[in-house]
Amino acid sequence: MLIDQKNKLSFGIILLSLLGSLGGCQSSEMATSQPPCPSTPENHPPLSLGYEGDLYAHLQSVNIINQPHTITFQSEKLDFIYCRTLKSWIIQKGTYQKDDEYKKYEDLADPSYKTLAFQDEIYKYRVILDPTPFPDFRVEPKQVIFELLKPNQSESQRYTLYTLEQVKQKTGIQLGVPQITATQIHNDHLYWTVAAEQGEGFSGIATIIHYQPNNNQLQIIQPEGLERQQIQDIRVTGNSPNLTLWLATQTAGEGNPFLPGLGLVAYLPKSNQYKAYHVRNSPLVGMIPHRLEIDNQRLWVATGNGICTLPWQTPDRYKDWQCWQFSLKAKTPPQGLSLYPSSLSWKVQDVLSAKTQEIEVLWWSMTDFYKKQGRYEVVYPVGITVTLAEQGGMSWSDYYADAHIIQPWQAPLYWPGKDWQWNGQQFVRPLDGVSLNLAGGGASGIESWNEDHHRSERYAIRGNLALLNLTVNTTKVTYDSAWVEDRFIDPYVTLIPAVYPIEKTENPLKQLSLFRRN
Repeated sequence: MLIDQKNKLSFGIILLSLLGSLGGCQSSEMATSQPPCPSTPENHPPLSLGYEGDLYAHLQSVNIINQPHTITFQSEKLDFIYCRTLKSWIIQKGTYQKDDEYKKYEDLADPSYKTLAFQDEIYKYRVILDPTPFPDFRVEPKQVIFELLKPNQSESQRYTLYTLEQVKQKTGIQLGVPQITATQIHNDHLYWTVAAEQGEGFSGIATIIHYQPNNNQLQIIQPEGLERQQIQDIRVTGNSPNLTLWLATQTAGEGNPFLPGLGLVAYLPKSNQYKAYHVRNSPLVGMIPHRLEIDNQRLWVATGNGICTLPWQTPDRYKDWQCWQFSLKAKTPPQGLSLYPSSLSWKVQDVLSAKTQEIEVLWWSMTDFYKKQGRYEVVYPVGITVTLAEQGGMSWSDYYADAHIIQPWQAPLYWPGKDWQWNGQQFVRPLDGVSLNLAGGGASGIESWNEDHHRSERYAIRGNLALLNLTVNTTKVTYDSAWVEDRFIDPYVTLIPAVYPIEKTENPLKQLSLFRRN
């Protein structure tokens, strides 16, 4: 089957999204020097927002630098530096050197080899589609190949990771572009993780490659239950046969390069079993972990909503976790701020006095594409109540019109607030619980269609929700947020301790049995 014109376009859209989400792979570095902790900048590095994707560029870690005095989490825009002696954070302008995205696109037909230094020798590797569909899409790839070029060898060893037929049986109907997302050296063993483009039928099979250079043995690991995940990073703890492979997982879709998955996964190769730690069942602060690092007896996890450290030997002791979440702040201008109930409304809901010196910013949404202006959603504890007509709840089986199995990262049922998480006390939405939605008009949330503007009127993207009533036809909620004009404030990022609720009440959605299919 040849790739038709529609799929060519979809292929290109998803490819660009994939490159944005998977292209930042870097191995963590252990520096030899021991610099002291840096001083806090006089002024907070500002958030420069031109579109919603800039929030991801500021907050998602693409690399970790582990040094004696500090551990630095690099995003494309900012450096989040943890000072070990002071046990505090310093946030500075970013120093990460981003790869040329256009060169990556040009490199698709014949990807360059990457290198890995091991025991004073260089190993080269890459992953490719075979045959390559680029540049004219006249052929359809039939398999994904891993090529390994050992030191002092002129020809690479080729290994088939998975085939088109295997993908059709498990995850999709066409092979998505594969990427090496991470490498790891552990006890003279080499590990690579492979993730594939996802969306519009394009997919792959989540794969871990385990190679033993001393005897030239290569093992392909594709854990059952993780096939549809994109593995972003890997770290290995323990000794054989009691190894644990720590995996940072997510999923993706058409125009959505960052969608929740199983979160942090502890995979045990010996038993072929795993346990997932995510926001619904653990203190993990974010929906999507991007980078991992082992630091003595601690595992660091960098998510799009904050950073956690936990004991890797006893991860189920939640009291021993320590997490910090991103909090966007802004100074209130001297003239105060007019608050609006939605992203489009010009009816003033309230006026925030300048005496409120600092406000918490939740999201940014563009309102004028020509002037490149938008509005910030900010915390408004008073709350605003809205009733959404013709937007109610239903079972996931009814929504998908099939025997859908609820995924661990999904709400108990489908409703307008499905992307909010019940934290034991209220419905909250992490920063990385908001999908980028490049091809669908931006982030979505509690909203309704505005006929006058021919676009969605957003009431809440991240404001905390109180569910007042939910039927099959309507939703009534109070959201603790409002909107302000972006030209009046300059947000910046902070890291604050995250509190994991000890006393929890049951998710009210679980009590709504009328939405469950018999």
